[in-house]
Amino acid sequence: MTFVLPEAGKCQPQEAEQRVSEAVRGAHDDMIEEYRPLSRSGQPDFKEFLLSVPDRPDDLELPRDKGLPREADLDG
Repeated sequence: MTFVLPEAGKCQPQEAEQRVSEAVRGAHDDMIEEYRPLSRSGQPDFKEFLLSVPDRPDDLELPRDKGLPREADLDG
């Protein structure tokens, strides 16, 4: 949704609020319309995707550097 605001300084706060609300509603409606086909695509939703990840094996070792942390320049 695209709209043109009146010249700078001539827009009343109520009008500006109304136009922003219209833009948000339009963007929300567009987003819902784009989401619906994706949600019907047969692919798992995000929750199902996360639950499908296999458990981490108990013997999984992730090596870590045991050295001192590097210095960070916080002044610049």
